[in-house]
Amino acid sequence: HLIHEPPAAAVAFGVHAGSRGRRAVVYDLGGGTFDVSVVQFMPDGIDVLATAGDHHLGGKNWDEVIMRLVAEEFERRHGVDPRDDTIALADLRERAEQAKRALSRTEVTSLTLVCGGVADRIEVSRDQFEANAAPLLGRTELLLGQVLADIRAMGTAIDATLLVGGSTRMPACRRVLQSVTGLEPLSGV
Repeated sequence: HLIHEPPAAAVAFGVHAGSRGRRAVVYDLGGGTFDVSVVQFMPDGIDVLATAGDHHLGGKNWDEVIMRLVAEEFERRHGVDPRDDTIALADLRERAEQAKRALSRTEVTSLTLVCGGVADRIEVSRDQFEANAAPLLGRTELLLGQVLADIRAMGTAIDATLLVGGSTRMPACRRVLQSVTGLEPLSGV
């Protein structure tokens, strides 16, 4: 049998943590999709109690926020939009993903971009990035709230929260999951 990523991650957690009988929220933000599930570890396996997702929301959307910020600043400075140049756009996309990763570890990063014969280094701060990405994070929070409402309607409590997927390394993901659930998220699954 094949199982979806959030339950698979929960199984991995359950196997490592010996968490039989416990219930966990699995917050899974990958490159192209977002899923949130509540799973319960049972002696004979795992039950998915509630799930929601957005298959048009993933880490690439956060990359696009950085791309927009950098492109707009480059255009403001030089009158050229790098998104209109195929080569510059490909370079910007790659550098934006690298910047997203860097901003998970540091407060400020910079991207060097070449377009229209002009090279420039543009700085992006974590605060600036998070402020512009807030609507995306809000979409995950809305789905998380729906799943938790379903669980509360069943009279069920949550014992743990798990962060799964490379994009959950962004500090804002940890903060929203902890804020909504009141539990310190586990990561590294």
